[in-house]
Amino acid sequence: HSFPTRLHQSALEAMLRIWFVGLTAGALVEAITERVTWNNCTCKQNWQDKKGNKTLKCNSYCCNLDNDRHGDWCMVEQSERKECEESTWGYCKPEAKCVDDTYWMDAEGDTCMEYGFENLCTADGGYGRGWNSDWGSFLDFADYDGRIATQACCACGGGFKSQPQQVSGNQACFDAPDWKDNSGDGCLEYQSLGWCTNKDYGPGWHREW
Repeated sequence: HSFPTRLHQSALEAMLRIWFVGLTAGALVEAITERVTWNNCTCKQNWQDKKGNKTLKCNSYCCNLDNDRHGDWCMVEQSERKECEESTWGYCKPEAKCVDDTYWMDAEGDTCMEYGFENLCTADGGYGRGWNSDWGSFLDFADYDGRIATQACCACGGGFKSQPQQVSGNQACFDAPDWKDNSGDGCLEYQSLGWCTNKDYGPGWHREW
């Protein structure tokens, strides 16, 4: 990070830094993030499953190795199976998309790309391993509008986020407000957890239930 304490770096060092950040930018965009199922169970990052004589392997939380019509699925963490899925697997909830504010740069001219690559921040808005406490706070490097990395950058917990769409339904239809199933779940749970679609089972529903 090009803060005053590091202004002594040579022109060659600065050029190499810019080249290396640019070279690895693509990898940052494709960084794998933790995923959950429709029932909010944590997916295993690396898992495998047997399908006949074949062993299906996934290394990115959610995969669709058998072309399931409901989409990506995962094996859930062992500690959550009983409380959450009551099964070893579940369909994956679509990811919320995050886009950096591409026009933002801090007072020193660094963008979200540098903040992510140099580990200057964490995904929950904290200070990363690359941040030197002598530099002060993020606020000390706010842009001319007073915005900081935790507001503008996905890597820092900010950015522009679009929530995944819920299971589609008929917008002209009104739920029965007092209805509950025999487990005490209502229409809100059936929709938000993906248990149903329009007159059919949804990706969050387990047939063994």
